[in-house]
Amino acid sequence: MAKSAGNSFLLSNIEGQAIDPLAFRYLCMTARYRSRVNFTFTALKAAQRALLRLYNLVWMWSSVPAPAPVDGSVVEEWSGRFLDRINDNLDLPRALALTWQLVRSDLPVNLKLKVLLQYDKVLGLGLDTVPERFSVPAEVAHLSEKRSRLRQEARYQEADALRARLDNEGYVVADTPSGTLVRPKTKWERRQEQWSSISSSSEVSSLVDETDTADFTVGIVACNYLEDVRRCVGSALRWLEGRQAEVLVVDNGSADGTSEWLEETAGTDSRVRVIHTDHVLGEGAAKTVVLRQSRGKIVVLLDTSVEVSGDIFGPIQSLLADETIGVAGPFGLRTPDLHHFHDGEGEAGDMDAMQAYCFAFKRRLLKDVGFMRESFRFYRNLDLDYSFHFKDRGYRVVADPTLPVRLHEHRVWTALAEGERDELSRKNYGRFLDKWGDRADLLVINQPSR
Repeated sequence: MAKSAGNSFLLSNIEGQAIDPLAFRYLCMTARYRSRVNFTFTALKAAQRALLRLYNLVWMWSSVPAPAPVDGSVVEEWSGRFLDRINDNLDLPRALALTWQLVRSDLPVNLKLKVLLQYDKVLGLGLDTVPERFSVPAEVAHLSEKRSRLRQEARYQEADALRARLDNEGYVVADTPSGTLVRPKTKWERRQEQWSSISSSSEVSSLVDETDTADFTVGIVACNYLEDVRRCVGSALRWLEGRQAEVLVVDNGSADGTSEWLEETAGTDSRVRVIHTDHVLGEGAAKTVVLRQSRGKIVVLLDTSVEVSGDIFGPIQSLLADETIGVAGPFGLRTPDLHHFHDGEGEAGDMDAMQAYCFAFKRRLLKDVGFMRESFRFYRNLDLDYSFHFKDRGYRVVADPTLPVRLHEHRVWTALAEGERDELSRKNYGRFLDKWGDRADLLVINQPSR
């Protein structure tokens, strides 16, 4: 992890996902103390699910009447096995593995509970706090008892209605041999009910080989700056009116109300589809999510600083009807030597790259060109790199500066200190040159005139 690499996280990032802090502790215990932990949100969510499962087991086992006294020799045996692992150079991964072996064993639940609570004196996962964590008000406990009676009387419809009521009020209901149990939903569970989220581009399936279901996909990566997102999405929808199209938005770890607004918009406009991430993915990864999930014949990537002020879709469709053209957009770039790119200065025609403010191409070309490089975590110069993926496959990059789009302040750029944004841009430019620095043959200046 490094701030300069754009992959460092704060505790507030974990808190923002409603993840129990002890889930992070659990994750750390999956590696030996002298080993590095590969921190990912995918792994952290897996740790959260494992921790919650342990809590649930303690909750349910605590309600089961003890059938017989606990066999002290069995407790001693399992405790000894656990201590052997702890004393073996603090081998917590194997200690956790033994914990789950205990959970899955055929031992009586009261015995498993006793051993598990002993283990937790070392693990420190707060299992002994479960009764307090999962306590409910008296009126909720009364509803739970009422539901048990309804089930005993085979009044299942009324019991189901009561279950639905408790669920809506924020409680988990579990039917056990000893009756109905109720506990409050955790912050994590309540968050999951809002919407699902992904931690990486690999968690979404690729639709590249599937047939088109729309003429256009407008792909947008949104990360905070709600007013910009409103303007961009709203303007795209306005000029897509009457066309078969979708607006696919990757909500890239927003924390300012953008997520809620996008969900509300998707709920009222079937053309809008939202994919949430549980943290800020790098730019290359976030846009790859868009590319993998796009379903339109033509993909138009828009930056949230862009406002569509007229019909860009008809002209883009006409441009891309030319099979030699791979990328179209209004803001082309040219370079004489791969080291100094400059705006096309309002000129139309062949360019060396297309700026990502508005970057359009035929979706079927993804089979040939591939997705974006996820090593580009910062947005700058990713558009250069992806343009050259098209040029390398023999496709032209063509600009039409008359396409009606309006550029507003690019807040991701202006929010960074000058030194930081220059450093991030420089590193991305280095990545571009490492791959394409010897490909001057791809430049317009070295191509036969058209």
